[in-house]
Formats: sequence, C-alpha cells, structure tokens
Amino acid sequence: VLNFCFTGFAGQSMLLLALGMITFWDSSFLPQQAQCGTWDSTVCAVLTKDALEELTWMLSSGGQVAFLTIWTKSLRVGSRLDDITFDAAVEGNRARFSEMEDMIYLKKQPLTTLIANDEWVKALGQLDDVLKGHGEELDGLALGRKTGAIMTLYSGFGRWNEAEEQAVSLLALRGGKEAEMARLTLAAASLAQRDLPEAKPRLNLLAEDDIESARLQWVASLFKPKSRPLDKRYKPLLAMDSTTKRNIDLVQRFESNTACSELKSLNTPAGRMFLLGDIARMRLARRSEDALDLLERFIKKNAIESWIHGEVVRCLLHLDQGRVNTAVVMAEELAKEHGRHPHLRALLGHLSRSGLTPHSSSEITDMEWATESGLNVAEVWANKHVVSPPPEFNKKSERQHAWSANAWIANGPDNELTIAAKKGINGWKMLAKIDQSALPACLFLHLTGLVVTIGGMPVDLGFPGGLDLKSIQNKGLLDFSS
Repeated sequence: VLNFCFTGFAGQSMLLLALGMITFWDSSFLPQQAQCGTWDSTVCAVLTKDALEELTWMLSSGGQVAFLTIWTKSLRVGSRLDDITFDAAVEGNRARFSEMEDMIYLKKQPLTTLIANDEWVKALGQLDDVLKGHGEELDGLALGRKTGAIMTLYSGFGRWNEAEEQAVSLLALRGGKEAEMARLTLAAASLAQRDLPEAKPRLNLLAEDDIESARLQWVASLFKPKSRPLDKRYKPLLAMDSTTKRNIDLVQRFESNTACSELKSLNTPAGRMFLLGDIARMRLARRSEDALDLLERFIKKNAIESWIHGEVVRCLLHLDQGRVNTAVVMAEELAKEHGRHPHLRALLGHLSRSGLTPHSSSEITDMEWATESGLNVAEVWANKHVVSPPPEFNKKSERQHAWSANAWIANGPDNELTIAAKKGINGWKMLAKIDQSALPACLFLHLTGLVVTIGGMPVDLGFPGGLDLKSIQNKGLLDFSS
C-alpha cells in the first residue's frame, strides 16, 4: 500500500511539474494559432493557457484530497499493526526453537554421549525434563524428542524390546539423523532378539558406507554364516575397526574358553564395555582378584576420575573376595552423588536384600533393572533384558534365555563352557549342572557380549549360544585379509 501511494504521488508531482512548465513559465510550448489547422475548433480551443492553469490547480487540490482520504483510512489499519508485530514474534520464536531444539531437550549434550561416558544421572535428569513436556504449543516438537530420548536410553540399557517400539514410532515422526539412528536401533534390536528374518529387511535399509551399519551386517552374518555371507564391500571398513577386532577376539576366545583378552584395553566407551565384560568372565572363572588388579591398573593408567560403572564392578570384586565392609562403604559413598545410576541402584538393591544397607529410593522412570522394579523378576526378565542372563535360572525357560542371551554365563573353572559349546543350541542344558549359589553376585550388571555402537554409544548384543564356529571360520568372518 505504501509503495502504491508513493508511486502515485510521485507521478502526480511530475505531471504537475510538466504542466507548470508549460503554462506558467513558457506558453510557447502550447500549440499556436497557425499550427492548429484542422484542430482549430477542437484541441486548440481546449488547450489554452487558462485551461491548463485550471487543470494544474485542480490536480494539485485533488491530490491533496486523495492523500487526506488515504491517510484517514490508514489510521484504522495502523490500529491493527500490533497484530503484525505479534505474527512476527511467533515466527521468530519458531525459528529460535528450531535452532535451540537440542539445547531445549538435550541441553547441548546428546544423550548418546552421556550414556557412552557413563553419565547416567545426567541422562536421567534430562529424561525427566523431556517427560515433563513444555506445553501444548510445543507438542509437535516435543513428541519426536521424547521418543528419541527414550529410544536412546533403552538402547544403551540393553532394553531392546522397548527400544524397538520407540524406534518404530520415531521413524513415523522424524527424518534425517534421527531416522538413521532409529533404523540402526531397529536392526540392532532384531539381532539382539535373535530374529534374523526380521533383521534382514531392516539391515537392507542401512547405509552402505557407514562403520556402524557394517558392524551390524557382520553380526548378522556371524549369526547365520551359511545363509547370510558378508558382502565384500564391508570388509575394508571392518578390517580397520578396533571394535570389530575385539568382537572377533571374543568369538575366538569363546572357542578356546579364554576369559580375558590379550589385546590392549582401550579407554573408549566401547573399550570400557569390553573390559567390564572380560572382568565378568574372569569372575565366572573364579579369578576375581586378578580381575580387580586388571581394573585398577586400567583406571590408574588412564587417570580415570569418574567411572561409576567401573566403581560398581570394583565393589562386586571386593564382595567376591569377602571384603564386604569395603564394598558397602564404597557403594554408599557413590550413592551420595550418583544414587540414580541404574547399575549402582542394582548393586545397592542387592546389598539391601542381603541386609547390608538400607533400602534405596525408587526410580521415577522405567530405567532400572528388573530386580529393582518390584515386579516378579522370573516373569519379566526375559522380556525386559533380552541380552542379559537372569540372576537365577532354575527353570528350563530361564536357562534357555540365559544361553541365548549370553552363552558366556556357562564359563567356569572346570571347563564348563567348552562342554556346553559342543552341544550347540542345546548348550543350555549344561546350565542345570552349575552351582548357582557359587556364582558371583550381579553378573548381569557387566557381562557383555558382542559390542556395536549406535550414534557413537556402545550397546551390547549379547553372545548367543549355538554359533556355528566352523562355518564362521570357513566363511572368512574372522579374517578380512583375503
């Protein structure tokens, strides 16, 4: 509107200037009597000096009247300018929320990073903020973040059934990086559930040039070496990957019944998970004192100041050696600042049920081990903890789950694992002969198997019994040099 007005008034001004030059300054521009010819009684009779002066004054006055009319009407439009300001503010807020989305929900630090660094207390605090919501105006924005946050926490916790549900929902809500993480989670969940037919189409949707995808492809081939050979295009990526190198080492050690790796322990999130898994295997082999030395050397060498999961395992190693008071004091000291850490809560729960510490407070979220949920552990364990052997396996179904989740549970000082491995998928029967009263406490807190990463966060896929080790070797899944 303003542009139209300025253009109109500018045009009128130029017209008045031209008329003024003709009529007021030099009337020689007007047609003269001799030049009129046949127009003498028409045009020349009209375009006289007096007539043009009158036209000039009329246009000038008319322009002023038009200006006053438009200005008067603009007053009513001006009274609604606040509405325009309001709309602009909404757009500005929308842009700001989009730019600050990660800060609003993740406070500038991704949950995958927090979990990878064992900062579960911070991660759960951020989950609290996400679950509270931010009002109806942000429901659309919040829903995707809520789903992604819960999916990430479930994945990091090894709760693959719940992680799968959230990943399916997230794929319907998000694209880009979040969708890629959801696809990785779905593929990993199928492998953790040992559902290879379901995993196949999900693996086909993964990127071909991504190391995290390549690891999942390798694990799928490991589970079904005869029917699912590994595509050669993944081998160059895997050959240079330290995580795959340690997974291969774990498979080879399973065949030879070797609890601890000879490879150098890496101070990375995945490296720490491998180390704690080896310590669990050493505990099963009744080598807790050696395991404690290994853990303390690792912490000292890498100058680690805060590693709650590692400290929980240190407490368990002290319990194995009968240093109960040391373990209790350490656990209670950790609980002062890290009481919501799920692994620490499970340890405190074990100590409480043993009459060594008071009952710990309940967790407001669902991020806890089944032992602390108040539910019947025997009934819910297999559904909640797909890749973790249960604390006790007195029933056939529990032994079958333990063997499928992580066959290393059969490791022991008397070569039990080798005997069970020879039985293949029926190795679970060997678990009935294990003296469970002699098993170390809370093995499920750190007995890991094959490790992959999702968004840089290490996750445990367990170690299913019944792997066809001969076919795995023949298919070149343990050697990428050829």
